[in-house]
Amino acid sequence: MSDPNLTPERGQALRQLLDQSASPSAGDRAVKAQGAGETDAPDQAANDAQTPATASADTSMASTASAPGRESVRQLLSRDSVVGLNASARRRLSPYKRKTLRLWQRFNPRNVMARLWRRDDELDRRFATMELLRSEVLSMGLRVDALGAAGLDHKITELATNLELIKGEVRGVSERIEQLGFAIAPGAGLVGASPRMAELRERVNAIDRRVRQLAQTNAKLLTATADIRETAHNSNPDDAINSRLDGEQTSSGSGFDYVGFEQRFRGDPAVILEIVRQRYLELLRPHQPVLDVGCGRGELLQMLADEGIAAVGVDLDSGMAAEAKGRGLDAHHGDAIEYLRRQDQASLGAIISTHVVEHLELNDLVEFLELSVSRLRPGGLFIAETPNPATLLVLGNSYIMDPTHVWPLHPSLFTFLCERAGFRSVELLYGAPATDYQLDLVPTEGETAGVAEAINPALERLNQVLFGPQEYAVIARTPE
Repeated sequence: MSDPNLTPERGQALRQLLDQSASPSAGDRAVKAQGAGETDAPDQAANDAQTPATASADTSMASTASAPGRESVRQLLSRDSVVGLNASARRRLSPYKRKTLRLWQRFNPRNVMARLWRRDDELDRRFATMELLRSEVLSMGLRVDALGAAGLDHKITELATNLELIKGEVRGVSERIEQLGFAIAPGAGLVGASPRMAELRERVNAIDRRVRQLAQTNAKLLTATADIRETAHNSNPDDAINSRLDGEQTSSGSGFDYVGFEQRFRGDPAVILEIVRQRYLELLRPHQPVLDVGCGRGELLQMLADEGIAAVGVDLDSGMAAEAKGRGLDAHHGDAIEYLRRQDQASLGAIISTHVVEHLELNDLVEFLELSVSRLRPGGLFIAETPNPATLLVLGNSYIMDPTHVWPLHPSLFTFLCERAGFRSVELLYGAPATDYQLDLVPTEGETAGVAEAINPALERLNQVLFGPQEYAVIARTPE
């Protein structure tokens, strides 16, 4: 049986294609068309072998074959018997032919050389680009070096000038220090200044002690004079004077310089007074007269007087009470409990004490609170500020440093004592947290967000216990 697909017209077309591909220019065009091993064309031709385009596919493959092979195919197709080839035989020969052509196309030297030439051209272009970039970088480096050298020389000159100026200033300071040393210790200079300063410090302390003793003696004389005037009707005023002075001598306090201690370790009095103003002035204004327990030199009394608020003070230190009295303030020397006993009931509008209650024994503190309730008017105001022992920094530092402290008052304990004494509406006002010592919290943004959620609450509790408020105030009111 003849192959119905291979008609005489298709055979004639196939012979014409083979004649065209026999020339060298046609072969070169075929090699270039393959383009670096495009070997999928024979597979596509094999898939189309059983379709009406079989003749054209065979022709394209034959165009890449060798000259003897093309001649054999032309001779084969020129015979009349080609029309009668068995179709099954052709199908059996086609797979081998396709594989052979595919291998030949893959390892064709022309195809390999074409790929190498294209690769070589690409590398040349890349090398040219790299060389251009290299030249630009070198040019920029030379410009930067030129600018840097000029700027560096200028900077070195500037630093050298500044260094010489600093040296001159240091020499001037050194000369002034040497002059100061000779002024402090003539003949020895700076070497002998330290012993001389220690000696001067001892003398200043001795003078300070003497001044305090004279102030106490003066205060005792003033108090004795006032008492003598009250007892002028006595038959023997001299006996009254002697007995008063003897009583003052036996009741004199210890030699501890509490005023100097307070000035050194508590802080600037002006700063402390401003803090007291901000916290308590507006609370005290509606409750007059005000009793300042532990008034000292009368700083708070002076502030209240400047604000037009009637106030009176009492202090155990006769020297400080006399100084406040000398400034025209209503200040009294004596014990606060004794002073309250002498006052009429419901005669005071407010009582304030700052850093006093921690110096009282428990029984004296209870009596002080009970007397305050009875001497305040209904709705009267009671303010007592004290160190906060709930903050461990305070308990282990400033509180234990003061040898006159009796017992730390925990906020809960002080609240309990005020309520038992008869106060109502007891509130706590905390202040002066030790923020400089507090631990930093973990950032809540970025990579530490998950860790911060778990750690920050614990850090906040730790800061509260270790470095929380350093002081607090009880603000209580009497029943109306």
